[in-house]
Amino acid sequence: MGTFLEHDRPRSEGARIRVSIPLTAFMIAAAVLLVTLGVAQESQASKVLAIYKSKLDTEDKRAEITKFNRGDRCAKLSKPTAIRVSVGNETKECFMRIPVVGKNVEVSAIGRLFKSTPKSIRGRTYIALSVRQSGNGARYQLAVFPAAKKFQLRKVLPNGTIEYFGAGKASAIKGVGEANKMSLRVFNGVGGSPSSTARLVASVNGKRLAFGDDPAGSSLTGTAATFSVGSTRVAKGALGSFTSLIARVPDPFA
Repeated sequence: MGTFLEHDRPRSEGARIRVSIPLTAFMIAAAVLLVTLGVAQESQASKVLAIYKSKLDTEDKRAEITKFNRGDRCAKLSKPTAIRVSVGNETKECFMRIPVVGKNVEVSAIGRLFKSTPKSIRGRTYIALSVRQSGNGARYQLAVFPAAKKFQLRKVLPNGTIEYFGAGKASAIKGVGEANKMSLRVFNGVGGSPSSTARLVASVNGKRLAFGDDPAGSSLTGTAATFSVGSTRVAKGALGSFTSLIARVPDPFA
């Protein structure tokens, strides 16, 4: 099993309290439900509880990662400390599900786009993290384009319409074949905003690249979290990997 742990509260600059506690699936679901029903305050937004953490360093841990859309032409390749994602024929994006559900979630992972990805599609191919994802394609997503060294923080609606909360080039993004540590946070009701407003925060390699408020933050009803390899068009041959998965929620005890 992936490790569900880490009650992580900053105590002072450079110091924090960290307690590792295994949790059962029931306790994980209860923690997610508690913070989803509650309204996170801005002061609590920096205090989070890690409910899932996995380096994918065993077969059991890698087996917890499953294809999100099973009918897609996607391959999940299990490696000693990572999951590789290969995009097949007539497919734009391949999603792998992280074993955590909830709406107020922050997900982090180390992603890499491999040099074996055809040069003809590298510039438009991205590695991504998504939350509040549903089977109809709706989701909040951080997409990182290693070849172009650009990013997009976006909301994808069920009809395919995309709303952007941040986009552009970033020197913090590393290129093809290199590791990018990615983080996407979506919490409702922070900063004194209405409980229906979602605040999106995107970071890569420790640098915050974008944040934005979505007044229609309750319009996405999905509860899945995923990582993916994709492109603006068919991405046949694209290959990427992900490791060091972490999922956090607002700390209900803060």
